[in-house]
Amino acid sequence: MNPAILFVLIICVRTISIAFGSLRDIYRLQKQIVVVIATSVIEVSLWLVIISRALEQIRTEPLYAIIYGIGFAIGSVLGVLLEKNIPLGNAEVVFFAPKDLALAKVIHDNGFAATTLQGRGLKEDIDVIFCYVQKREVRHLQNILPKDGRLFYTIAHGIKSSKLTRFM
Repeated sequence: MNPAILFVLIICVRTISIAFGSLRDIYRLQKQIVVVIATSVIEVSLWLVIISRALEQIRTEPLYAIIYGIGFAIGSVLGVLLEKNIPLGNAEVVFFAPKDLALAKVIHDNGFAATTLQGRGLKEDIDVIFCYVQKREVRHLQNILPKDGRLFYTIAHGIKSSKLTRFM
C-alpha cells in the first residue's frame, strides 16, 4: 500500500477510535450500558486493526509512530468537541451572588428551580444558589444572568439527581 495512503488511513482510523472512546465516556456517565458496550466494541476493534498495522510498519519506518500519535491527538481534540457539544445529562450550577442582585428571582422568573442558602463572602453577605438543569439548558441559564462582575458561578457536568424541575 502507498505509504501516504497508509499514513492518512492510520490518522483517520485512530481519530475515529479515540472519538468513540470519548463517546463511550459520555454515555458511561449517563449509565447507558448498551451504548457503552457498542462504543467499546467499536473503539477496541478499530484500535486493534490500526495498532497491528502501525506496529508492522514501525519496525522499518519509525515515522509511523508519529503518524499514530497524530491520529491520537486529533481524536482527543475531536472527543473534547463531541463532549462539549453533545448535551446529554445534567449539570449543577452553583452561584455565589451578592444579595442585591436578587439572582434567585431572575432564575425562578425564567422557569428554573433553584435553592438559595445564605452565605458570607469576603466582604459581604451573599446568596449561594444551587440550580440543577439539563446540560442542554446551561447556555440558556448563562444567558439570563445579570452582567455583574461580582457574580461568580461554577458548573459541574455529569451530575446525577433524583429529579429536575422546570417550570416553563
